[in-house]
Amino acid sequence: MKLIWKNYLLTVGFLSLAIVLMATTLGYWQFEHQLETIRKEQRLYAETAAVQVEAGYLEHVWPFEMLAKLSQDDDFAYWRVVDGEGNVILSGPAQTKVSELGRIDLPGELVSKRTAFMFHEAAGREAWVVPLRMRTGTTPWTFWLGYTTDIAEEMAREVIEGAVVAGLIVAVVLVPFSLLATRKLLGPMNQVVQAAGELSRGNLEVSLPVAGRDEIGQLVSAFGAMTESIKARDAEIRAKVNDLQQAHDELELRVAERTAELRESQERFGQVTENAGEWFWETDAEGLYTYSSPAVADILGYQPEEIVGRLHFYDLFDPEVREQQIRTAAGIMSQDKPLRNFLNVNRHKDGQRVILETCGLPLRDSQGRLSGYRGVDTNITERKRAEEEIREDNRLRSLLNEMLSLPANDIPVEDLLEQCLGKILSVPWLAVESKGCIFLSDEDSGALVMKARRGISEALCRSCARVPLGRCLCGRAAQCGQLIFANHVDERHDVRVPGMVDHGHYCIPLFSAGRKILGVLNLYVSAGHVSTEKETQAVQAVANVLAGIVERKLAVEALRESELWLRTVLDNVQTGIFIIDESTHTILDANTMALQLVGLSRDQVVGFPCHQHICPAEVGKCPITDLDQCVDHSERMLLTGGGEKIPVIKTVVPLTLKGRPCLLESFVDIRDRKRLEDELRRSHDMLENRVIERTRELVEANERLQRTQTELVQSEKMSMLGQLVAGVAHEINTPTGAILNVMTDVGDHLCQLWETTSRFEELPPDARQWLVSVTGRILSRPDEEPSDAGMRSLRRTVEQELRALGHNNLRQEATVVAACFGEDWRNDGKLLAHIADKRVLTILENLLALKNATGITLSSAKKIARIVKALRYYSHMGQDELTDVNINESLDNTLVILQNHIKNIAEVKVNFAPSLPTVRSGPDLSQVWTNILNNACDAIEEMPKEGLGLIEVATRREDGEIVVEIADDGPAIPQAFLERIFDPFFTTKPVGKGTGLGLGICKGILNRCGGSISARNEDGRVVFEVRMPISIHNGEVTEVKNHSGKTVPEPETSAAPHSPSA
Repeated sequence: MKLIWKNYLLTVGFLSLAIVLMATTLGYWQFEHQLETIRKEQRLYAETAAVQVEAGYLEHVWPFEMLAKLSQDDDFAYWRVVDGEGNVILSGPAQTKVSELGRIDLPGELVSKRTAFMFHEAAGREAWVVPLRMRTGTTPWTFWLGYTTDIAEEMAREVIEGAVVAGLIVAVVLVPFSLLATRKLLGPMNQVVQAAGELSRGNLEVSLPVAGRDEIGQLVSAFGAMTESIKARDAEIRAKVNDLQQAHDELELRVAERTAELRESQERFGQVTENAGEWFWETDAEGLYTYSSPAVADILGYQPEEIVGRLHFYDLFDPEVREQQIRTAAGIMSQDKPLRNFLNVNRHKDGQRVILETCGLPLRDSQGRLSGYRGVDTNITERKRAEEEIREDNRLRSLLNEMLSLPANDIPVEDLLEQCLGKILSVPWLAVESKGCIFLSDEDSGALVMKARRGISEALCRSCARVPLGRCLCGRAAQCGQLIFANHVDERHDVRVPGMVDHGHYCIPLFSAGRKILGVLNLYVSAGHVSTEKETQAVQAVANVLAGIVERKLAVEALRESELWLRTVLDNVQTGIFIIDESTHTILDANTMALQLVGLSRDQVVGFPCHQHICPAEVGKCPITDLDQCVDHSERMLLTGGGEKIPVIKTVVPLTLKGRPCLLESFVDIRDRKRLEDELRRSHDMLENRVIERTRELVEANERLQRTQTELVQSEKMSMLGQLVAGVAHEINTPTGAILNVMTDVGDHLCQLWETTSRFEELPPDARQWLVSVTGRILSRPDEEPSDAGMRSLRRTVEQELRALGHNNLRQEATVVAACFGEDWRNDGKLLAHIADKRVLTILENLLALKNATGITLSSAKKIARIVKALRYYSHMGQDELTDVNINESLDNTLVILQNHIKNIAEVKVNFAPSLPTVRSGPDLSQVWTNILNNACDAIEEMPKEGLGLIEVATRREDGEIVVEIADDGPAIPQAFLERIFDPFFTTKPVGKGTGLGLGICKGILNRCGGSISARNEDGRVVFEVRMPISIHNGEVTEVKNHSGKTVPEPETSAAPHSPSA
């Protein structure tokens, strides 16, 4: 068999195995594709069903027809509607009652999902979950559509299993066959390979397989012939080798010596080229690179193979200077001269500029013609950059030194800034135009004021003469405290003038050492200028030095002003001042007043010891330095030039002047004060005697005044009590008369009722039964007082019904029906029939009269009890002990007592805050309310008006206090009288009508219990405000309690006025 057919059989076998594996892979891919298709279809069904469920829920009609179709479809395992808490509202395939549905655990991703997502419930079972718009709290409802993937998985499993079985069968058949065939076919070839290996190792005695008829057999025959030929040639070669061996040994020795020399030289050159950092190269006569050392990668970013044979030396030049550098290089190379320190600018592979220093020698061929150049390039970019930075730093340092050397003490600050600005704008390396200005900050307003300028138009100077903080670039730089750069006129340029060309700015704030803004340096740059970090640092350094110069200049001027101010103060102050050296006790300086007091000139004092002129002390006994005494506003003696001792008040303070410890001694002449003190002492003794006598007189007068005041207060109380008794008597008389009137008629009604009920058995049984049933309803019916119009309308309606039925006593029957049954008379069908009986009508009339009499009696008795309760509360006004008082109850009792006096003058509206804590006060607190309410009534009576006035009483709790406000709509109190109305005997009433003690008594009562009272005018009314502290026992607020321990209910509060008949 031919070799090609053997290879073909092997190839077919392996291809069959590959086809089986490919079929298995395609089957699995088909399964995945089919499963994904099923999932997309199920999602479409789920989203469509969810939309219909949402619409059905919102329209209150569930889409049961659609859901039933889903239940009948075999492709779906189930469907369900679940609320936000996991409760199943509806489910399928069968429609289920809500009470029978369960609860499921919601997936965690439901909170973050807003679209349909797939939920893997178990193996072979999945569900699409669609969030609905209905929500429970923040969690949406969901629609679940479940389906199974068992069918697709079963199909895939069958395909894969079939492919695996087929593959196994093919493998079982083909693998052993291929192994046997391969071994059979390749056996002779392996023997040939082994024989070739033996030949390569010099073994010519090799064994070969038997040659067959195929290609391998032909190869074995040819290999055998070649082996025989090699054996013959080997014998010849061995003979010649022996001849050459001797010559070779001699040559080998010479070559070894030369090779060692060359190797050493090559190693040295390689180490130099690889480690020196220079780029070694060679070019041909046209400038094309023929050799490049690896250093070119570090210098220019190219690998040697990228430029050798591909680029000329000038291809790497910077395009901006390429033509100029080519002309320079060509001029040198055209003369066959070497290149020595040739500086050239190249472009790195990444686009950066690289400066190289080239040194090269011309190469010549055997005829002496130029064949190229060999040289080395050194990267001097960093050196050039460093040199340029050094030059720029030197310029900057020179500029800063020139600015610092400017004389700052003898010229105005404006001239100093002009010189500094001129120095800054003269630096050529700064990319600024010859234009700029310097602003200084105004200490009063904080605005920037232009102090120096160069090259700026007059119009712009006028506009920028004063720049507020935050306006334009300079104001913004001062406000934010940071350098601002702009390369053109943008929206931040608030100041613009006609004819302004586009430009840019450096605006650098000037700070003091304490970071206080001193001003702004403004430098102009050309439009489109690109700022660099180096340039920014340079202008910032210039600004820092300028700030130091400005701060120093301002400090010098401030110091000069301070010294001038201090000298002016010292020379004009009316206090003598000496400055003394602490160590030598010599006088260093003295002010004018000190020289006047000692009576000597400055030359006679300065430079002399202090104890000769200031204080009578001996050497070594200085009270300050030797005796450690504190002299602070103490009385001492001053020695004058004539030897006189003057009493002074002296203070000594240590201080340091120019690094020298000194003492500042100040003293004031107190001779006049001593003289005045003696006179004052004599006057004091005399006045003391007069005060004692006057005090005795005032005590006697005060005792008389107190007795008089007590009598007036008692008189005021008695007068008020008389008015109250008259009013209370009238208030009690009214309900008492009502009780007497109704009780007079009660006897008559009882007699009539007795006579009628004695014949009760004569009534028909149904009438007796009806009468017994309605009597209880009539007596238990609540006492309602319908309006007169309503009662008349009801009687007319009943009369019409009775007239239609033929009744005769229409008015009497209609009155009884309306009064006893009201609007419910139609609900009793037997009413009109039984009311026609005169005996029934008489019983109902007498029952109604007795019921009305009982209600009037009870209401009148309650009114009398309320008045008596208020009188009992009011009767304790004379006691002094403090108790817990309910403010609302106290006010309500006072209103009851004063009702007869108030009802004809004003309408009372109350607004009591419920559940107020008690206050600590005496029972005479009611007198406070009485006086304020009486004053309000008097004020309303003074003001002519139609109808009743208005008095408003309100209570509230505010910040640990109970606040009571009593307001009336009487005339306003004049502003001048508001603070005096609480003074005793002050009154605005006519003579004979008021004593002026009422409000003074109120203030005294409230002061005793820690309260206060004030008055104010508001819109159309006068308000008296009383504040009292809440009663607290053992750290707890006291509530009002009755005898059973329950909280006492507050008096009835209402915005409605008190009834005049109360």
